[in-house]
Amino acid sequence: MNKIIIFGAGGHARSCIDVIMDNKKFVIAGFLDNKKSNFGKLKYLGSDKDIVKIKKKYNYAFIAIGQIKNNSTRINLFNKLLGVGYKFPSFISKKAIVSKETKIGDGTIIMHGAIVNSGAKIGKNSIINSGVIIEHDSQIGDHCHLAPGSIVNGQTLIGNGTFVGSGAVIRENIKVGKNCIISANCFVKKNLPKKSTFINEK
Repeated sequence: MNKIIIFGAGGHARSCIDVIMDNKKFVIAGFLDNKKSNFGKLKYLGSDKDIVKIKKKYNYAFIAIGQIKNNSTRINLFNKLLGVGYKFPSFISKKAIVSKETKIGDGTIIMHGAIVNSGAKIGKNSIINSGVIIEHDSQIGDHCHLAPGSIVNGQTLIGNGTFVGSGAVIRENIKVGKNCIISANCFVKKNLPKKSTFINEK
């Protein structure tokens, strides 16, 4: 069985590890984090400075660092690891419902209870968190984070690097630009230009 290393040691990492271990396609060799710490039974392998050295032993990596208002850490690390030659598998929770007609990019994770319907496309290094619904023919860009319980209705386009808060609902046929932040419990009923911050509207 292939071994994989995990980047990050926070709460989001715990959720990712649960999905990865349940998947049973990889053995987690250990984790890297810029702050040395204990993280369950996993072995601490070093910090970002050890990426090249560790690559001599491990080919597969997964970024388990969360994203809310700042996506730069995940994006920069993904590009750095890719440049060194790491491979990024995607993971789908066994407790998620994902259409066979869905396309999922490298390094993306789909968490417990998520539903992804036919014709949807999800980019690289994205987080589809617990209980998210992505309806038919929607497209989610690279480096996005859809927080728990958010809903993306059919034929919606979400640009790279966008964050969608917990419980937010995006109406069908909406276009959301790159690097937007949509706060929790919003109802988005209009197109959003790139780098928009959309606050809850009553």
